[in-house]
Amino acid sequence: MLFMFVLFDWRGLNRGALIGASAALLAACSLSDSPTLESPDGRDSSAGEGGTGGAVDGGSGGGGTDACATDACLDAGTKDSGEADASDGSLGSRDAALDASDGGIKDASADASDGGIRDAGADVRDSGIKDAGADARDACVLNACGGCGALSHQPGTACNAECGKYMCAANKTSVSCDPGYATVRAVSAGWRHSCALLTNGTVRCWGYNSSGRLGNGGTTDSALPVAVGGLTNVAAISAGAHEVCAIRSGGGAAYCWGRGYGTTPVPVAGTNGAVAVSASRLYFVPHHACALLAGGKVHCWGDNDYGKLGDGTITGAQAISVGYDQSCALVSGTVRCWGGNDFGQLGNTTVTGAQAIAAGGDRTCAIVSGAVRCWGNGNATPTTATGVTGATAIAVGDDDACAITSSNTVQCASSGWAAVGSLAGATGISLAEGHGCAVIGGRAHCWGDNDYGRLGDGTTTARPAPTLVRMCP
Repeated sequence: MLFMFVLFDWRGLNRGALIGASAALLAACSLSDSPTLESPDGRDSSAGEGGTGGAVDGGSGGGGTDACATDACLDAGTKDSGEADASDGSLGSRDAALDASDGGIKDASADASDGGIRDAGADVRDSGIKDAGADARDACVLNACGGCGALSHQPGTACNAECGKYMCAANKTSVSCDPGYATVRAVSAGWRHSCALLTNGTVRCWGYNSSGRLGNGGTTDSALPVAVGGLTNVAAISAGAHEVCAIRSGGGAAYCWGRGYGTTPVPVAGTNGAVAVSASRLYFVPHHACALLAGGKVHCWGDNDYGKLGDGTITGAQAISVGYDQSCALVSGTVRCWGGNDFGQLGNTTVTGAQAIAAGGDRTCAIVSGAVRCWGNGNATPTTATGVTGATAIAVGDDDACAITSSNTVQCASSGWAAVGSLAGATGISLAEGHGCAVIGGRAHCWGDNDYGRLGDGTTTARPAPTLVRMCP
């Protein structure tokens, strides 16, 4: 509720004039017809609550401040208040108005002849409130979205919010309580940490920061996304067990940070012209990574147990992916893998006609004519997933796998394949040990274990369903 305090000279003040002036001034800032509030995820987005399901956690990001406290609603002082006219007890000032430049009431003067108040309505050019009422066509009222009060905002301008992006609708009759989180192109889940590639070409990471795997120059864990230092124009990312790697648009070397690299990105020797990168995610196995170079060559580095780095003879590759101790490439539709094979993750039959591959844990999968075929986890024979058709992308984690289909659904499997409604509409998925992340509606969402804040919602509470990552642009 909006309160106004106006200082009067009490000497000789007529009670009727005072009551009339007060009533009109209060009416001028009343909000009798507050516009409808809309939230993109259907939840109450009031300040101080958030983190899950798209709501804002005001605990650390802030839910907005009272706009009136910053002179956005009205000027707390008065101008030319004048003195009481002793002859008739009415207000003697003709301009006891609040300064319109501060969003207040203009020309709310007391007429000495009748004790009334003239022009008590707010000038729509100054405050957006017409005729002392809350006109939904002119005012954008944001009470429940961060305490902005009776401010008038033009479409597309921001009010108080966690990221400064509570937006007015084009017709000014409603306000979207979108917290203004960054738009995300891709996500990658590592071992107790996660990263996102934003549409502006920068990278944010959150969670466990041992060895500097968050890339922000430090080693302090963060339950909220932090910016990776000195890295722009990024085209792809891959979070591994101990490190994160990325490639930039226009070629150049792959960059990595974390164990063995440092707390900020550094270029990797031998990867000039990299167009794709993939890093191993298993913590307890010495790590390795591979980059796909322009021209189709594959360059791998790191630990070489089981020969997982290969012999450098792969050419003509279109895609690469590495698992715990295996590495794979897609070459003219044929899947070729090398490295460890103790769980059959290299396969015992050549898979051809593939459009995509994904290696993770001790399993490898491929998309073949819209179907998903997987091998490993104790079965070296490629097996077609039941009920999955029209697959366009696939991710493989520790014990599970997910496929995005052309019908805008997501099918996931641990012991069997089934649709996951909460991931419907996802445009990218990444799975790791204990948690996963997806891009849904252009925003990053994560679920699963949340130790070290790996889900990015500002807490360490495990979430069984996809939870919005609190990531400001």
